[in-house]
Amino acid sequence: MRAVIGGVCASLAVLAAVLVMVASAESEAAPALPVVLAPHGAEPAIYAGPGERAQLNGLWRFRRDRDNTGLDKGFQTGRFGGELVRVPFVPDATRITGRRGIPIFRGMVGWYRTNLQVPADGSYALRFESINHRARVFLDGKEIARHKGEYLPFEARAFLKAGTRHKLVVRADWRSPTAMKRDGWHRLWFNFGGINRGVSIRRVGQSELLHPVMQTRLVGGAAQVALRIHVHNNAASRPLGARGTLTRGDRTVSFQFPAETIANEATEVLDASVTVDDPALWSPRTPNLWELAIEVPGEATYRARVGLREVRAKARAEGLRAIPLAVSGAFRSPQMAAAVEPFRTAIAAMQLNPPSAVVFSCATARPFTDPVNELADALVSPVRWRETMNALAAAGARAYVDVGPGTVLAKLAPRCVADAQVLTLHGVAPRLAA
Repeated sequence: MRAVIGGVCASLAVLAAVLVMVASAESEAAPALPVVLAPHGAEPAIYAGPGERAQLNGLWRFRRDRDNTGLDKGFQTGRFGGELVRVPFVPDATRITGRRGIPIFRGMVGWYRTNLQVPADGSYALRFESINHRARVFLDGKEIARHKGEYLPFEARAFLKAGTRHKLVVRADWRSPTAMKRDGWHRLWFNFGGINRGVSIRRVGQSELLHPVMQTRLVGGAAQVALRIHVHNNAASRPLGARGTLTRGDRTVSFQFPAETIANEATEVLDASVTVDDPALWSPRTPNLWELAIEVPGEATYRARVGLREVRAKARAEGLRAIPLAVSGAFRSPQMAAAVEPFRTAIAAMQLNPPSAVVFSCATARPFTDPVNELADALVSPVRWRETMNALAAAGARAYVDVGPGTVLAKLAPRCVADAQVLTLHGVAPRLAA
């Protein structure tokens, strides 16, 4: 009897071990939830960027709107037909000759729509790598983003629910090349209107990693690599740090970003440094690349392929002169793209009263006509200082007051308008006082 019981126990023990092993194997093999459900979900077309991204590579509908009547017809809700396409898609990206090119050069409005589903409730970011020229993004009939300028990526954020077929609609407007040029945009490829680069989607976690910067200095036979990353906190105020690796083949070099306390919905810049001995340097002949991976464990990741290289130029010997500018932020550049939509939303929530005088925008060199959108778009637009000064002079302005803490603008004004009468808060501008 003992032998039978012992045999049964042994069998149960073996069976338990097998069950544990199978369960463990299944647990390890269980794939993570996809970011978006089929038919979308391919690997991102652009490798570098935040983790948990997927390409919206499924079918879209495209509809031409030459008369610009789509908004009145409710196209923003997704109620329109059209040809089946995959983005990026440009309707007239072909060889154009003769009179047919005239209306195409003038541009038109185009509408895109697709359905998307996600496997889990949460906040998601839709990233558009390029839309030419003015873009409006709608989700389930509600506008969630506006943007201006092709080849300037931007994001639209929304809360998506699992089990719901969300309707994503994009209106692209690339009309009037003359107006674009006057606004500082030059359409060299006039027939590249519409969604002319890919669209991707990613989950937004409790934190985000954005805008990594890396600088390499060669010291002896080693590469001293300085790294910087923007960490955005979507949760309550807390200390947040990050860690990362540089990997090439079987070599991995680790580094750490010390934690800093980051308030809710705030962003801090974290710095790290690492020394890579005997680095495989990048060059045009041997373009060696390293895999850069950065993470806030369990919350956010970022990846890129980078080369280690230091380039030095003897500027003075070549007759060049460079002056480092101490600025507090990358204002008026594409690096500010992530702030455009939050800034637009904040301005839209304010009560803006009509000005008592004409106010010119230094981004368009024209009077403001749409302050909310023009102020938001100005974050990524260069300052058109000379054009603005000339426009003010053409409008009859002769006296200019520099209200800043210094006199830089007061000194610049006469370079654009020779007979300008320039004042500062402290009196007559220094150059004119002599």
